[in-house]
This record gives sequence, C-alpha cells and structure tokens, in this order.
Amino acid sequence: MTFVDVYSVLGMDLSDPKTTEEVAKRIPACDESGMILDFSGCIVDYPATSAVLDVAFERLDACKPKRNLILRFNINFDERMFIKWFFFGSQRLDLQQKIATDAEIRQKLLAGLGRLSMHLKIEVHGFCQESASVVHEYGQ
Repeated sequence: MTFVDVYSVLGMDLSDPKTTEEVAKRIPACDESGMILDFSGCIVDYPATSAVLDVAFERLDACKPKRNLILRFNINFDERMFIKWFFFGSQRLDLQQKIATDAEIRQKLLAGLGRLSMHLKIEVHGFCQESASVVHEYGQ
C-alpha cells in the first residue's frame, strides 16, 4: 500500500480549504492495493480535509477494484465526528452542500464507497504504532 504521512506532505493545519486543496495535489499515485493516509498530528476540519480525501479518491481510481483506503488518526472520536471532519464537503461523495445531517453524510459516504468500489478503514494509533485499532470500517 502507498503510505502518505499527511503531516509531512501537507503540514499540520488542514482547516483552510484553498490552501489544503492546492497542497493536496502533492499526494502521490497509489500502488495496486490502495493507500494509507496518516493524519496523526494534523488539525482536521471540513470542508478542507475533504479536499485531501477527494485527491486520494482520484489517485485510487487508478487502482483496480477492490480499492482500499485506510485513514489513521492519533485521537479517537465518535464515528459521526470522523465522517463529518473527513468527508463533509467532498465533491466525489456529493457532500458539498452547506447543511447535512449525520445520517445523510453517512448514507452518502456508503453510497460513494459503493460507486468507487472501495473499502475504507479508520484506524486510531496511540504513541506506539503497533497499538493501532480499527475503529470504523465501511464499504466493499
């Protein structure tokens, strides 16, 4: 899998939509099996962070189905917070409207992953990388 340390590539603050959208283009192409985006240490916020995910979806289009995307973060949150912060604002998932309920965001996430033939995991890492746990899993 292609590993991207988002903090190293894009910087810590992923809350400014225009800057993040431009810088996200630095995400490399992915290999055949998918991509790991490690957001540990980053400030994530919608809609800026969704621009990073849209670029990742674009890169993953080059992979054959079944595509895999793993998002890593260093702090655990409720599922609704993860999916809102990572995906609200995504053009690829049709979530660019101004207001959406948590249920609508989740529904569009699942529909989008189906269209993209993608499997998504959200993992949380502590200080020791070996202590990762899969917190949420979606898709194919």
